[in-house]
Amino acid sequence: MNEGLRLAALRAFGQLRLEDNTELQDALLIAKSIFETPVVALTLFDEDKHTIRLNIGLSNTNLTNVISLCNYTSARREIFVVEDTQDHEHFAPLSQLPNQETIRFYAGSPLITKEGLCIGTLCVMDHIPHERSGKDDLSLTLLAKHVISILEAKLNLSRLDRSFAELEQARANAISNEIKLRALFESLTDVYVFLGMSGEILDFNQAAYDYILKFKGKKMMRGGHTADYLNEVDNAAFMANFRSALNGERISQEMLSNPEIAERVWWDSIFEPVRNKDGQMMGVSYIARNINKRKLDSERILKQNKILKKIAHIHAHDYRAPVCAILGIMNLIEGDGYIASKDYLLMLQKAVKELDEKTQSVISLISDLSMVSDTEKTR
Repeated sequence: MNEGLRLAALRAFGQLRLEDNTELQDALLIAKSIFETPVVALTLFDEDKHTIRLNIGLSNTNLTNVISLCNYTSARREIFVVEDTQDHEHFAPLSQLPNQETIRFYAGSPLITKEGLCIGTLCVMDHIPHERSGKDDLSLTLLAKHVISILEAKLNLSRLDRSFAELEQARANAISNEIKLRALFESLTDVYVFLGMSGEILDFNQAAYDYILKFKGKKMMRGGHTADYLNEVDNAAFMANFRSALNGERISQEMLSNPEIAERVWWDSIFEPVRNKDGQMMGVSYIARNINKRKLDSERILKQNKILKKIAHIHAHDYRAPVCAILGIMNLIEGDGYIASKDYLLMLQKAVKELDEKTQSVISLISDLSMVSDTEKTR
């Protein structure tokens, strides 16, 4: 096992909460009973040093000495027994403490995982020497395997709990995101309808439902078809675009509905092929924006421009002839000392009448311009 995996495994075991685990407490009591020792301990590695996680009968003054013995056990990776520390050159200093703190007997078994990683020790100790017994060695080895199985089970359960918590959190997030997306979807003012491969309605938003209810007097339902809600002319045009989109073509066009009601509606429509992650066709999405106001505004502006052009033409051309005639006649009258003959007056009358007709035409056009604007305001 590489160093990174080893340290990760040690950290994982080290983070386990063991203090309240009754199975481990029972294992320590069994070891204490079998060896008839006053002290038993469970240690775990914290990277490269031991930490005493559970114990019975161990005083603080013994901790350093116990860790020293456990390190020796881990290094050997097999059961290690010292019948009397006074007779062991390496551990003789442990017997120099006051009698009540002296460690004279030690037996420890390494805790080795299924991956072959030594993560700690299970050990028993006494203040008096003990004679080694093969039966006791076997018991301690079996108890150590039992302890490691408890620890691995607890670690797996901890991982399972964490995975379950993460799964629940992911599920909660997915639900939250779905709610948010649905809320956003429903808040769209554009009409949105998702159609299946056969043209059946799989989903739609509130704007689509409201439009059909208002202008068709029907309640849109999933599983229905467009023919249930559109007249024959509109549905034929709609399905032609649907089939083109189903063949992979994206259709974007302005469409004028042809409803039974008096008001006709302009739509900026998009038919979009919908595929799954594998590229397989799932259906067609239809998005439509009501552009009636924009179209009507365009028509109104065109009408206004047409009227304004007529007014401009009258001002630029039609007014000129009668005005020039009036100016010419006035020049003749002025040349005659402002004595107007009947012919001059008749000519003047004709020019003034023509000018009045042009003025009335302008007044009429201005009235039409005003009506076009007023009609827009009342929409």
